[in-house]
Amino acid sequence: MKNGIKPTIMMLIMTVLCVAVVFCMSGCGGSTEWTMNTQEMAKNILDSVQFDTDMKQVKANSISTFMELPENYKGYMFMGDGSHSDCFGVFRFETEDDGKTAEKAIKKYLGELQDSFKRYIPEEADKVKSHSLVVRKGRNVVFVVCPDETQAEEIITAGIVESDGKVEEEPDNQEIDLQEPDDQEQTDDPAVSEETNEPDNEAEVTEPQNTETEQTEEGQTEENGDNEKTEPVKAEFSLDDYPVIETEKKLKYNGYIALVGRSAFEIYDYVDSVADSYAKLVNYTKKKLGDDVNVYDLIIPLASGVTVPNKYFDEIMGSNQRKALDLLYGKLKKSVIPVNIYETMMEHRDEYIYFRTDHHWTSLGAYYAYTKWCEESNTLPIPLEGRKKIKMGEFLGSLYNETKAEVLRKHPDKLVAYLPVSKAYISKKDSNGQRYKADIIKDYSDSSIYVKYDAFLGGDQGLVTIINKDVKDDSVLIIVKESFGNCMAPYFADHYHKVYVIDYRYFGKNIIDFAKKKGASDLIFINNIGMTRSSYLVGLLQGALKD
Repeated sequence: MKNGIKPTIMMLIMTVLCVAVVFCMSGCGGSTEWTMNTQEMAKNILDSVQFDTDMKQVKANSISTFMELPENYKGYMFMGDGSHSDCFGVFRFETEDDGKTAEKAIKKYLGELQDSFKRYIPEEADKVKSHSLVVRKGRNVVFVVCPDETQAEEIITAGIVESDGKVEEEPDNQEIDLQEPDDQEQTDDPAVSEETNEPDNEAEVTEPQNTETEQTEEGQTEENGDNEKTEPVKAEFSLDDYPVIETEKKLKYNGYIALVGRSAFEIYDYVDSVADSYAKLVNYTKKKLGDDVNVYDLIIPLASGVTVPNKYFDEIMGSNQRKALDLLYGKLKKSVIPVNIYETMMEHRDEYIYFRTDHHWTSLGAYYAYTKWCEESNTLPIPLEGRKKIKMGEFLGSLYNETKAEVLRKHPDKLVAYLPVSKAYISKKDSNGQRYKADIIKDYSDSSIYVKYDAFLGGDQGLVTIINKDVKDDSVLIIVKESFGNCMAPYFADHYHKVYVIDYRYFGKNIIDFAKKKGASDLIFINNIGMTRSSYLVGLLQGALKD
């Protein structure tokens, strides 16, 4: 066939064209559309997946505190009580690209979750690492952290199916309880509940009033005399103004931990969106408690921003903590009392104010912060010289556990505590309901070298109640903290009739309601600056304040 196409070649071309048409009609390269009923999926996970703790639903408007998801999605998130890393989320987005973006945000959240548990419950950090699951099909994304991720994967796989072209309508994101409702009235933890009614505190804080308005959460406006933010002090900074720390050792890194000689330093990075969420929660607390309660905010810099030797001070990885604190305190309303301890810590930077093998500060460092609070609250500080000092021997902390650096093992920390001068004590109930007294600081000299920080308040607990009968007024302080607050809380015991120390990670109740019930005269947030960059921890704090 001259100047023509042979029949066999023509047939081959036609076959290829037909296959291409069928290929495109069937999804053009496997771009299958998947569908999922988010509410049904969440229920199935709750009913069928084994978790190590009871699961609590995160309010829809609080999910963004934990992770930065694309807008306009249907979905739910559940998590444990803070003592376990168990959690899960079920989301359906408008586009597949949004699903991909959400998958990255969820993996970042799981990384933060693992880092948070490394500090105080390593086995839960291991669970996040070894038993977490993220499944994305199209615009549907589900993640789970649980003891048996294989079981969860079977449920997820069965619940995300190929679409038949029908659009299934679901209710908008609502605050609904997917578990059996609990109609019982919430009561205090029997181990720490008080049997006597607390009188309302009648002390007032006089502040300038204006008539500016701000929008409430419900979208209405109300009179508000506290719209202005705090102006942070921005004095010129020179390291030459502070004690010198010298070293001939090299700066090395082990992940997010820096090592200089026999000292380890946790690296800090500022995250503005999370810092903003943290500051809003502090402002929210002041607004809800009103003028009758002084609200203080004390953010603790890490050793990496204070005690790093001079030659590496501006070289060490991470954000400038002084500038970060200026930004954080600048987000607070003027009615919140900032306790910016950065200058105080820098003035004592050559002293033993931070552990070298652990991420916490020492009892001495907490004392200097306490003197700064005394200055802001017009309180006369009780000097160290008047306090009994307890030496508890050697201590190896979290930074050693994470690095296993031999130089740290050979040069452990020394744990020292300073007791209150009064006869203040922790009030507890035993298993029979009988109340007894416990020491605020217990001598851990004979305890394991790895747990001696638990000498302060007995370690992290949801609620610790401190009573001081030497103080005859009705003063009540609420401390909202994570583990850094443990060694600072004892210093407050000498100044209040009652101090309630709340670890928001384990409390399980509403802090604002609790403060009102107990007649709080003062409330102070005590958190390390690393907490203000963790969307996971700030999310837990939001749950304890707003849920």
